[in-house]
Amino acid sequence: MKSGNAKTAYETLCTRYHAIDDFRGKLLGFLPLATGGIFLLAEKDEIVPPRYHRLVVNAYAGEKRVIALHGAYHNDPIEGAAQADLNNAVGWLLKTSSAHAP
Repeated sequence: MKSGNAKTAYETLCTRYHAIDDFRGKLLGFLPLATGGIFLLAEKDEIVPPRYHRLVVNAYAGEKRVIALHGAYHNDPIEGAAQADLNNAVGWLLKTSSAHAP
């Protein structure tokens, strides 16, 4: 790989990583207000076996939205219909959380 390409790839990776980290930080800020859960289940997850996904989902007693990522591995991007489902689920979570806010 040429050094210019490697630098571009590194910068892109860092930018995306920091964007994800920033989003995660913002989302974690809602946890004290959250009254539900969103679960993403990657069908071909090679890091966390899918049977464990279901154990967690089934154990969670609160309201929840489950988004199945068909054919997805652990680190695959969320795209297409699953992205729309995630956007809807986040909207639902924010709406239900703000309704229960003190």
